[in-house]
Amino acid sequence: VIKTDYEIIKEFKKEIYEIERIALIPMRECIPDMKNIEITPSAIINAKEDIIFAKNKCDEVVNIYEDMEVPKLSKVEYMDKLEQSKKNVKNAYILRGKAMDSAEKLLNTKNLKYITEIKEYLSLSDEQIKEFVDTIKELQNKVKNIE
Repeated sequence: VIKTDYEIIKEFKKEIYEIERIALIPMRECIPDMKNIEITPSAIINAKEDIIFAKNKCDEVVNIYEDMEVPKLSKVEYMDKLEQSKKNVKNAYILRGKAMDSAEKLLNTKNLKYITEIKEYLSLSDEQIKEFVDTIKELQNKVKNIE
């Protein structure tokens, strides 16, 4: 069975989301901690462990995206779009990893400047994810109209 570009792009998007879940779930579990953090020794130890775990998962996802090949499509320009969208998602997780580093520094130093850093990194990573979503959507619409 020969797959259409549309089907291939859809599978690529699904694969990106599956990989993303590796880091997204641990991040979601520790980010709320940052918003209403309890300052007790055990809470700090637990938060640190969660943050380090999430950071490691972000690094893992970045490495997977680095090694990931974009699928072959009928046009090079389509493959370039997939390559760009993969870079966006990889960059998002590099930024999210930096947010986790800042979260760890916040716990270690109690310096509130790291809260601003965390928010900036997360905001920048959200922009990268939005770019990924927009690029894929645009490409899917383009190939859907052709096929």
